[in-house]
Amino acid sequence: MEKNSAESALIESLAGRIVSLGFDVPAVFFLEANIPVSRLAGAGLIILEPILSLIFGTKIKAVAALVNNPGNIELLVERVGALSEQRGRKKI
Repeated sequence: MEKNSAESALIESLAGRIVSLGFDVPAVFFLEANIPVSRLAGAGLIILEPILSLIFGTKIKAVAALVNNPGNIELLVERVGALSEQRGRKKI
Protein backbone atom coordinates (compact mmCIF):
# COMPACT_ATOMS: atom_id res chain seq x y z
CA MET A 1 0.00 0.00 0.00
CA GLU A 2 1.86 3.05 -1.26
CA LYS A 3 1.09 6.40 0.32
CA ASN A 4 1.47 9.79 -1.29
CA SER A 5 4.14 12.14 -0.04
CA ALA A 6 1.69 14.39 1.85
CA GLU A 7 0.34 11.46 3.88
CA SER A 8 3.85 10.15 4.51
CA ALA A 9 5.01 13.58 5.67
CA LEU A 10 2.01 13.91 7.98
CA ILE A 11 2.60 10.45 9.46
CA GLU A 12 6.26 11.33 10.00
CA SER A 13 5.34 14.68 11.58
CA LEU A 14 2.74 13.18 13.93
CA ALA A 15 5.01 10.29 14.93
CA GLY A 16 7.89 12.66 15.63
CA ARG A 17 5.70 14.90 17.74
CA ILE A 18 4.28 11.97 19.72
CA VAL A 19 7.74 10.57 20.48
CA SER A 20 9.28 13.96 21.27
CA LEU A 21 6.56 14.59 23.85
CA GLY A 22 7.15 11.16 25.38
CA PHE A 23 3.66 9.90 24.60
CA ASP A 24 4.80 6.96 22.50
CA VAL A 25 3.43 4.16 24.72
CA PRO A 26 0.04 5.75 25.50
CA ALA A 27 -0.37 6.87 21.89
CA VAL A 28 0.30 3.38 20.51
CA PHE A 29 -2.13 1.89 23.02
CA PHE A 30 -4.80 4.46 22.15
CA LEU A 31 -4.30 4.20 18.39
CA GLU A 32 -4.38 0.40 18.30
CA ALA A 33 -7.43 0.27 20.56
CA ASN A 34 -9.31 2.64 18.28
CA ILE A 35 -8.51 1.16 14.87
CA PRO A 36 -12.03 -0.38 14.62
CA VAL A 37 -13.66 3.05 15.02
CA SER A 38 -11.14 5.05 12.98
CA ARG A 39 -13.70 5.87 10.27
CA LEU A 40 -16.04 7.29 12.89
CA ALA A 41 -13.19 9.32 14.38
CA GLY A 42 -12.34 10.67 10.93
CA ALA A 43 -15.96 11.71 10.41
CA GLY A 44 -16.00 13.36 13.84
CA LEU A 45 -12.88 15.34 13.00
CA ILE A 46 -14.47 16.52 9.76
CA ILE A 47 -17.60 17.65 11.61
CA LEU A 48 -15.59 19.44 14.30
CA GLU A 49 -13.04 20.86 11.84
CA PRO A 50 -14.18 24.51 12.07
CA ILE A 51 -13.73 24.53 15.84
CA LEU A 52 -10.61 22.37 15.97
CA SER A 53 -8.85 24.42 13.28
CA LEU A 54 -9.07 27.46 15.54
CA ILE A 55 -7.29 25.54 18.29
CA PHE A 56 -4.90 23.27 16.40
CA GLY A 57 -4.35 24.98 13.07
CA THR A 58 -5.10 24.00 9.52
CA LYS A 59 -3.94 20.36 9.48
CA ILE A 60 -7.26 19.02 10.80
CA LYS A 61 -8.59 18.07 7.33
CA ALA A 62 -5.39 16.19 6.56
CA VAL A 63 -5.45 14.42 9.93
CA ALA A 64 -9.14 13.54 9.43
CA ALA A 65 -8.34 12.01 6.04
CA LEU A 66 -5.42 10.13 7.56
CA VAL A 67 -7.47 8.79 10.49
CA ASN A 68 -10.30 7.75 8.19
CA ASN A 69 -8.14 4.90 6.83
CA PRO A 70 -7.25 2.16 9.36
CA GLY A 71 -4.14 1.32 7.32
CA ASN A 72 -2.77 4.79 8.03
CA ILE A 73 -3.25 4.25 11.75
CA GLU A 74 -1.16 1.08 11.52
CA LEU A 75 1.55 2.98 9.62
CA LEU A 76 1.56 5.68 12.29
CA VAL A 77 1.89 3.06 15.04
CA GLU A 78 4.80 1.44 13.20
CA ARG A 79 6.54 4.79 12.73
CA VAL A 80 6.07 5.76 16.40
CA GLY A 81 7.60 2.43 17.40
CA ALA A 82 10.56 2.92 15.06
CA LEU A 83 11.23 6.47 16.26
CA SER A 84 10.91 5.39 19.86
CA GLU A 85 13.53 2.68 19.33
CA GLN A 86 15.84 5.15 17.57
CA ARG A 87 15.65 7.47 20.55
CA GLY A 88 16.70 4.69 22.90
CA ARG A 89 13.39 3.85 24.47
CA LYS A 90 12.19 0.32 25.04
CA LYS A 91 10.59 -1.50 22.13
CA ILE A 92 6.86 -0.93 21.99
